[in-house]
Amino acid sequence: MIPYKYFLCFFLILYSLSAKELYLKKTKIQNYEIEYYYGGIKKPYFLLIHGLGVDKNSFYDFAKHIVNHYHLKVLLPDIPGQGKTKRIYERNYSIENIADFLYLFLKQMNISKVILVGNSMGGHIATVFSLKYPQNVKTLILINPAGIEWENQKPYQLIPEDSILNENNSKIIEDLKWNNKIRKDIQNNKYYILNPYLKKIINPTLLFWGKDDTILPYYYSSIWATEINNVHFFVLKGGHLLQKEKPKEIAKHIFSNPCIKIKN
Repeated sequence: MIPYKYFLCFFLILYSLSAKELYLKKTKIQNYEIEYYYGGIKKPYFLLIHGLGVDKNSFYDFAKHIVNHYHLKVLLPDIPGQGKTKRIYERNYSIENIADFLYLFLKQMNISKVILVGNSMGGHIATVFSLKYPQNVKTLILINPAGIEWENQKPYQLIPEDSILNENNSKIIEDLKWNNKIRKDIQNNKYYILNPYLKKIINPTLLFWGKDDTILPYYYSSIWATEINNVHFFVLKGGHLLQKEKPKEIAKHIFSNPCIKIKN
């Protein structure tokens, strides 16, 4: 028989290792399969939402840091229409539909409340999720979020197809057409422009912006920072994928913020 102290030591080693890993898994929701990373051992859950034209890996370093350093639970899915999910032209990929999909994702996993983190279009999705399901959001964290109109310039403008008239790479052509299909779906939904809705956010909010962002310039942040009532605003040196560039710095601000009260 193995002595108890050795068994306990072995268990603690396994526990420590499992606390630092991100695992890959798949699930089906409404007959639509998604792939996601999960890890961590302590609540609350972090649900991380990536943006348009990228996949879950844009949040991987941030997720790994949350799991390794804080041992908190993390969920990092490919959102519908992106990453390794299937492209279905008949399906509607509006911001609202993706927010509803993620609500079903949490419901399927029996998770009632999350810290919701979104970057770029993921921030747009996270905002709409917070507006529709505030009871399921502990804290809303936005990183260079998309979705506002600035001086009559609307987001998600279509990419001109004549820009690739001489393109011979079929994947580049297909990706452009798919990207424009997503943009059209977003444009044809009530939550296309978020400006009128920002004051309706009731969840505590942290807003991060990369000062050197060339996709969603820093001056866009002024609308978010002034329209959301309960917001804490941080400007960091970096670009559009700030969570990839500054994962530890973002986490440090999150866990030291007295309003959020997340314990290490």
